[in-house]
Amino acid sequence: MSFRIAVVASVSIMSGCTDSAQSSGIRAAVEVVIADDALRASASIYDGSAPYVISPSEHLTVGVHDQTIDLTYGENNTIYFGRPYFGTGALAQPVAGDEPVTLTLERAEDSRSFAGTAPAELVLEAPATVATGADLVITWSPSSSDPMRWYAGSDQGTIDDGAGTMTFPYDVITTWGTPGSTVELELQRLRVTGGVTVRRIATAEIMVTQ
Repeated sequence: MSFRIAVVASVSIMSGCTDSAQSSGIRAAVEVVIADDALRASASIYDGSAPYVISPSEHLTVGVHDQTIDLTYGENNTIYFGRPYFGTGALAQPVAGDEPVTLTLERAEDSRSFAGTAPAELVLEAPATVATGADLVITWSPSSSDPMRWYAGSDQGTIDDGAGTMTFPYDVITTWGTPGSTVELELQRLRVTGGVTVRRIATAEIMVTQ
């Protein structure tokens, strides 16, 4: 039996409404997840209030440093990823803090771009095991002014990023897993810049022992 503790990076571009960015009438809602050496992105495109359907001659990509990843339409993408356009790929190099992450719609008449920046890098240190009845202590680096949250199973909460360490009491650990089970812990670092929300995620798997 396993439970989830993870670190994730996502980008949500927003302007004017809660989850969209706007450029000359074209709006976009996009989430980019950067975890380990991979990136995945899902997006919705609108022209005003109406969904914008990308034609075969148009191109939708997410770019980081010199790399771009194509997003394509899929009927089940909304079910699985929340938005109709989706793409994933391996990263050629790590994404640094403050590095731009850009959604681009290329059209014959023009191009539309919506950009955010990644929050500071996030390295999670956690033990491989935690004994039943013992507290769980984790650390992370570097410190940052970007807000953070943690997730484990169905639980979640805020983190004081500047502390660099956090202790989960033993009675909380027992709600995540029984002896012999694996707990997955996730940390998220969040940044909002100019209407763009970016999350970076890191994860650790921890075995609960007797």
